[in-house]
Amino acid sequence: MAHLSSTVKSATMAWHLVQNKSRFRFSHDFSQILLSQFEGWLRDEDIQFCFRRKKNEGTGWIDSNLFQYLFQPEYEFFDSICVWGYFKDYQMRLISSLSADQKDNLESDFGESCFFKFHKMYPGYHFACVEKLKIGKLPLLYYNDNIPDLELCKSDKAHDKS
Repeated sequence: MAHLSSTVKSATMAWHLVQNKSRFRFSHDFSQILLSQFEGWLRDEDIQFCFRRKKNEGTGWIDSNLFQYLFQPEYEFFDSICVWGYFKDYQMRLISSLSADQKDNLESDFGESCFFKFHKMYPGYHFACVEKLKIGKLPLLYYNDNIPDLELCKSDKAHDKS
């Protein structure tokens, strides 16, 4: 006699649900772009940021999507990357989470490196670095209200990285 109940699962589906917590799986992971921070900076308004601190230590730094993009590494190929491309292909990574080989990679000037130091003006320069992702993430745009009218923003605002 066959079981027709929808609550009966095959062994392979049960294993899949335990491993992945869902039947559905996205092809890519996601990253966040917080548009409100960028708009606030363009309008010379206060921006929201988070305070990151080192585990079991009292030291830390202020961080935001905006800071990670503005203080990106000082390599020529980063100059031509837009916000979308940056958060699609790169992510902030704590230096303390890197292996010894990865830390050596961070210190090298090799152009095909996977880890890069932020600009020296980045508040977490001594604690965090930029990692080039092997598989890009899909950026999601987050905004507090309606997407802003770009004509109201001072898009010609220059940032001096020196």
